[in-house]
Amino acid sequence: MTGAPPTTDHDLAPLPDTAADATGPVAERAPLKQRVLQSGAVSVIGFGTGQVIRLISNLIMTRLLTADAFGLMAITISLQVLMIMISDVGINTSVIRSKESENPRYLATAFAMQLARGVLVALIIVLVAAGVMILNAREVFNPDTVFTDPRLPLFLLIIAVCGLLEGARSLKMVLCQRDLKMERLVALEITAQIIAVLTMIGAYFSGAGAFSLVIGALASTAVTTAGSHLFLKGPAIGIGFDRAHFGEIFSFGKWLLVASFAGFITQRGDHFIFGSVMPREDYGYYAIATIWITVALVLSDILQRRIIYTSLAEVWRERKQDLTSVYYQYRTYLDLGCLMIFFAILFLSDFAFTILYPTDYGGVVGYLKVLGLIVLALPFHLLSSLLLAVGESRNFMVITLFPMVFMLVLTPLVLHLTDLKTAIIFSTLAQLSIAPICWVLTRRHVRLSALRELPMMVIALLAASLFVVN
Repeated sequence: MTGAPPTTDHDLAPLPDTAADATGPVAERAPLKQRVLQSGAVSVIGFGTGQVIRLISNLIMTRLLTADAFGLMAITISLQVLMIMISDVGINTSVIRSKESENPRYLATAFAMQLARGVLVALIIVLVAAGVMILNAREVFNPDTVFTDPRLPLFLLIIAVCGLLEGARSLKMVLCQRDLKMERLVALEITAQIIAVLTMIGAYFSGAGAFSLVIGALASTAVTTAGSHLFLKGPAIGIGFDRAHFGEIFSFGKWLLVASFAGFITQRGDHFIFGSVMPREDYGYYAIATIWITVALVLSDILQRRIIYTSLAEVWRERKQDLTSVYYQYRTYLDLGCLMIFFAILFLSDFAFTILYPTDYGGVVGYLKVLGLIVLALPFHLLSSLLLAVGESRNFMVITLFPMVFMLVLTPLVLHLTDLKTAIIFSTLAQLSIAPICWVLTRRHVRLSALRELPMMVIALLAASLFVVN
């Protein structure tokens, strides 16, 4: 780390007005500060509304279904996310940062690539479903685990349809993010959530049982895809192919293929590692705990992917000298927010679960507190977003390899040598392992300070140690 971040009142002032002295298209936009605040507020309101809907849905379905159904859905979604991430060539990321994103031929090429990716994802999920059936027939998996559930292949076939539909989504969704115009996009997402909940409840009372969960996911995907074409504003986007534009997207995104796979292992590898050894009911408790932790992860992702990454990319394009001050403004808010969420999980989860859930779901709380450690690592992901914003997709890929090895190699080793609790605690630290390499790779772009970077690392390691000994 080199240098020190600015600490004056001026440096902690609002985000720079990148439109103030610009000409041409930039001058027609509202100032970056205004767009960030407006879009951030809309995104947070949308997130809060979405989580209320998610909570209501979860509370309803936990009273209708047994815990093993949620474990089944968790492993299904994990397999779907795996297929999506190993086929990710950074189409959305490329559209957001490219100067060609208003070119119809560029957008047509990007949309064609997205459609092809959707077909590929669906095909692979179908093959995985067939593979699960074959492996179960040969009794490869441990008995009484989620992988031996006879309902899993059909869950996967239904989710394969979601892969096709997601590939057909309009790139207007990405353009809304690029321009920080989030109102209609957030409204669409909330509508899709509401319809998904109503569909799940209707499917259950129609006799679908556990399949109501995956039917709800299918309804949400269908509504989002249809709405992206019919409801969102933006240019008409056709299907086409331009070699130069394809080359630009793939050149930037090829490193994201590896990064996405590594990111999946880091984020969801625990489901496969622990799901293969935990009884179905216990894994169901663990899956419900991850649903709650996902609330914090999704909020961080929304803010970093839709708002922070977009604004950092704009600052990099138009006012590079402000990158450090903008980074530390965002970092301060992330640190404070993540600390508040972590302590809320630690001290309020027992009380909340006593009120919200039936008594037979009490096993969720222990897992939830341990998984809360992941929240303390989220601020360090801001540096990886910064690398993408400046166009260093290769270094972004390098960053993702460290937590992947942590999860894929070290966590199973710890599970083998110790016990399940210690292994789960250890797995949460995988997200934290990106910090040292982030500091090395980003110091050319921002002036980092140990005083600002190290406290969250110390707090996370200390909290993990206390969980291990208690």
